[in-house]
Amino acid sequence: MATPGAAPSKAAAVWSLLLFLNNRTLPNALAQTIGGGDTDTIASVAGQLAGSVAGVAGIPHEHVARIVGGEEITRVPEQFAYFVVANA
Repeated sequence: MATPGAAPSKAAAVWSLLLFLNNRTLPNALAQTIGGGDTDTIASVAGQLAGSVAGVAGIPHEHVARIVGGEEITRVPEQFAYFVVANA
């Protein structure tokens, strides 16, 4: 069964990805997308889509620095990527 409001959230998230692909800045794409509605879901999905294209380098350092444990959040995936490449 579909969750009420899921379709608009998904559409907004895809719109954010298109905005990101157009202007290549993750913060601007997210800011232009989140204008109301289910903002936490929209931001989550939009961030995941745009982040998969931008990678860690696409997240401004000042945003990561404001998150408690932010440096570890970026360090752990990098270590995992090095492990995967080294063991491929």
